[in-house]
Amino acid sequence: MLQFRAFHTATLLNDGTILITGGRSYDGAGNPFTTNTTEILHPVGGFSTAGPPMAVAREMHSAVLLPNGRVLIFGGRSTIGGSPFPTNNTAEVYDPVANTFTLVGSVIGAYSDTADLLATGFALLAGGAGITDQPNALTFNASSSTFNNTRNLNTARHLHASARLNFNQVLLVGGSTGCVAALVTNFPNNCGNPTNSAELYGSISGTFSTTGSLNVARSGATATLLNDGTVLVTGGWTGNPTTTSTAELYIPLPSVAPNPPTALTAALQPNPPAANSVVLNWNASTSAALGYNVHRGTTSGGPYTKLNAVLVNSLTYTDITTVSGQTYFYVVTAIANLESVFSNETQAIIP
Repeated sequence: MLQFRAFHTATLLNDGTILITGGRSYDGAGNPFTTNTTEILHPVGGFSTAGPPMAVAREMHSAVLLPNGRVLIFGGRSTIGGSPFPTNNTAEVYDPVANTFTLVGSVIGAYSDTADLLATGFALLAGGAGITDQPNALTFNASSSTFNNTRNLNTARHLHASARLNFNQVLLVGGSTGCVAALVTNFPNNCGNPTNSAELYGSISGTFSTTGSLNVARSGATATLLNDGTVLVTGGWTGNPTTTSTAELYIPLPSVAPNPPTALTAALQPNPPAANSVVLNWNASTSAALGYNVHRGTTSGGPYTKLNAVLVNSLTYTDITTVSGQTYFYVVTAIANLESVFSNETQAIIP
């Protein structure tokens, strides 16, 4: 990297490069300071280039890639000013096309929280510490650049780990609890005690529910979703300054897919928003659903390709990416904890 840093973030961008933001660095005298510098790591060439500065210097913040390819940077804190290490009540968005950071919204910030992208396209920002551990959680809407409160965690925690499960829940595991202002130091693992508790955020209900506990209480661990849908939890602190090399596996309970939408129809629309666009309409799933995915193919029965970047929250969708002379076949699925089977197939012939 171009600069020594700790407590920074690293986010994989859609072009394969990695955005590195902020963190803690040290001056020539060995004094710590929080930086607003960023850099872009190019894995293929093995080099970094300087990125634009963030609007706010921050460390122990969170970052998450949004559906539009931009990156949300949230909260964090600063070493400037010393104890109690001011929390940044700000957020900003990085635009890789413009190569700029822009402040968004007004929030109560946190540090050592987690940030995960939900199936709805919203970002979930959960827990973390301010002056004390915080139980609150927020969602961020990338389309409107706005924050909304969601239900609180069951356990206030910071330095926890998170993973979005295949069926659109987010798992929060471990972390430290009991952090109060008098215990805050330069290092987040010094504040509070590791916990073995875990909880799930449900995208449909917008609430947190407790789930099976870890075998080892740990903070600062990692949680990685594996291809079989289980989550590997590794390492972390089990007490200050003790770390652990242990790992454990979270096995989610099986979930039931929603019923598919019905009565899918397609109608050719020769006028704007695009010439020869196709308007699809369908009846809602009879199950509780987060939204719908629209799939299109050029052969009856598939294979199909998903068209929408984020979940469709209505019962209609307009396909403006058609090609003259082509016949398209469409199906729609409902999304809850799992994805439904396909709806009936409908077709549209483009003149």
